[in-house]
Amino acid sequence: MFLSGGKDIASVERTTTGMEPEDGEYNVHLSSSGSSLVANGIIIHVSTNQTSNLHKQLRLEMDGNSVKIKSNMESSVSGLYIVGDANNDDSTNAYHAMWSAKRAAVNARVFISKQGYLDSFSSAMVAAAGGDEGIYRHQIDDLKFQIGDDIEQMYKVLSG
Repeated sequence: MFLSGGKDIASVERTTTGMEPEDGEYNVHLSSSGSSLVANGIIIHVSTNQTSNLHKQLRLEMDGNSVKIKSNMESSVSGLYIVGDANNDDSTNAYHAMWSAKRAAVNARVFISKQGYLDSFSSAMVAAAGGDEGIYRHQIDDLKFQIGDDIEQMYKVLSG
């Protein structure tokens, strides 16, 4: 029996105490009929929809309800990477989401390096640092270290 959307399910009760998955048994109580059915497993699917309008604000190219990405996880906005359920790679697997985050982080770091963002001094950025180029340079050096360290730590965690 397939229960779409769980609309008919009143409650689920585990009826066995075995620790192994094959020992599982559940009573699924139905609200419409008051009856119940016995199942040895339950599959739950939660739909994934964009809950934010950020993709509209950024004018990202969409593929249905998902943000369209290139093979390097980059969106239609240069330097903006989309991972997990938000992108259109059609995977909802948690391991794949971690892999895509790792790939995006590496690609973002390469993008930042190629653009020279961290080495360029705009007058607006120096002004934001109080007009002192030395303070700004120190902030940039800290940021470079943090980005590199964060990516290295993420790589170590995701690599096991």
